Amino acid sequence: MRRVRSVDEYERLEPIDPWTSVFYKPRTMVFLCIGFAILIYYSGALVEQDIPHTMEKLGELRYKNYKNGILGACCAFLLYSTVQGPKAKMIRPHPAVWRFVHGLMVLYLVFLVFLAFQTVHDARQFLKHLSPDLGVEPSERNYAEDCRIYMPEKDNKFHGILSTIFDPFVLAHSLGWFGRALIYRDYAMLWTMSILFELSEITFKHMLPNFAECWWDSWVLDVLLCNNLGIIAGMQAVKYFATKKYNWRGMSATPGVYDKAKRALFQFTPASFEWYIWGLTSSPRRFISCTVLILFDLAFALNSFFLKYELWIEPPSCYLNSARLVLLFSMAVPSVRDYHEFLDRDDEAGLEKLGSFAWLSSGILFAETLICYKFGRGLFPKPAPPIVFWAWTSSGIALAVYWMVWYLRDRGIQVDQKAKST
Repeated sequence: MRRVRSVDEYERLEPIDPWTSVFYKPRTMVFLCIGFAILIYYSGALVEQDIPHTMEKLGELRYKNYKNGILGACCAFLLYSTVQGPKAKMIRPHPAVWRFVHGLMVLYLVFLVFLAFQTVHDARQFLKHLSPDLGVEPSERNYAEDCRIYMPEKDNKFHGILSTIFDPFVLAHSLGWFGRALIYRDYAMLWTMSILFELSEITFKHMLPNFAECWWDSWVLDVLLCNNLGIIAGMQAVKYFATKKYNWRGMSATPGVYDKAKRALFQFTPASFEWYIWGLTSSPRRFISCTVLILFDLAFALNSFFLKYELWIEPPSCYLNSARLVLLFSMAVPSVRDYHEFLDRDDEAGLEKLGSFAWLSSGILFAETLICYKFGRGLFPKPAPPIVFWAWTSSGIALAVYWMVWYLRDRGIQVDQKAKST
């Protein structure tokens, strides 16, 4: 199936349906006027200002105005991004949705840059403006307090296993890997990420109590069950979408109310779907490129836990962690596509540079990691166990040596082939 690279190309391949053409025509001046009308109303420009006479009331008014002003500025930028932002390569459910996501990514990056200039105490207090319940150190659960499978002294003999299975984050594990499967669409990449994340938990469990898990929790419940089930279910969904025959008749050409409603819901599914051929072990260069993507995904996952711990964000009571995860998934879909196209670039397609979504994702990852490093200084006095250091060091050296031998061998084969052809 041919890849649709822009909205203009989509319009050439499939004419816009008359019933929905109103949603695809430029309405820049209309949205500008609507935006100005909303600004006039909520800014209080048409209402006489009542200045409080007490310092307490005046402070409350100033705080309200500052908060509303920042919110209004963010909304104005998102309106611009949605209407005039860069053209998105993804067209479902509507290109404006992905321009809106692009705007959210820019705002999040700006917010992270602002946060990077604060102290950890000021950053925690600042987040209270977004969620008043923050600013209090949360409790971290240690999952490795008792790793026995059978506990004869308890009424429930398998209390340890059952309490872990019915933990609310178990379902989140499977859903997270289901989402990753829809994004990366490659078993080798997904299983590598799954194993590396569990190894990362073992690596950093001396820093984060939440990472301390029993062996059966890490390798049986997480890797073999939750992660694996999420990966398999996600890849089955990928297989369904990739092999499905798409027939995008417009609303006007769809008969019956039921079929029209069904077609409207299908607008939220991909216009086309394809497997990503990453070729993790196809060549030394491709191995490095895929490794970079795997490390990026691993860093985003680790940042979730370090930011939560350092900024005292306790899920699920606080919405900020969930909002970040939703944003990460929304930006990962176009970012991974940008990166895949960048690896498969050719001169005629004009894909010499990294796409804007992937570029922004890289900036966000760098900013998050910088904040984790800055705010984490002094919070983790316990040193890493020597076995962790030497395990990663020896593995890194062995991998580097293997890759160098692989590269030289591959290079030699290319030189020999070139000599034979001439």
